Amino acid sequence: MPNKKNQAIADPDICDSGIVGSEQPLEGGSRKATAEELAIALEAVERRNAQLEAQLSAKNNTGSDAIQALALAISQLNQKPTVSAVPESDNLNRSTDFRNQRATVDGQNMLEAQQSLSKYRSEERMPISIPKTMANQVGAILSISVNGVQIRIPCDGKTYYVNKTHWEHARERLAKLDLHSANVEPQVLEIS
Repeated sequence: MPNKKNQAIADPDICDSGIVGSEQPLEGGSRKATAEELAIALEAVERRNAQLEAQLSAKNNTGSDAIQALALAISQLNQKPTVSAVPESDNLNRSTDFRNQRATVDGQNMLEAQQSLSKYRSEERMPISIPKTMANQVGAILSISVNGVQIRIPCDGKTYYVNKTHWEHARERLAKLDLHSANVEPQVLEIS
């Protein structure tokens, strides 16, 4: 039975250098190997390992090029298309816009609204009275908005003075409601 301490397990293709462990006597005699001899043997084994790894990678690369190309093509098909970054000057409403609404007020629109309001305040005032019967069609209050300036006229039969532009729009709306209510004929069904 061989001594397990001196037994080496190796592939016969790898161990063709003839160098065995340091406990084994050299082929020429019974002395132990020196450090220099072991270093030379180690270098030889490392060179052989490098050669075998090169052969192994060469064998694997011949058939795997097609597989790698296929895998790359599949991975490119499965990738989601990249969305380009949205420029900062877009006109989209974002949730942060609603939180910071007071900080991002458009000064030009505000100026135009103030100018419209002052224009309507300086206009001539006209009397208007909306009868209580119109409350059935428009509600308790008739709202008229012109160029972003809104007035609210109660439908209670009392006379109110409003600027001429809003007065014209209110009269037009009342005329359309009167015309609509006059044209609506009750539907009569004949049963035979």
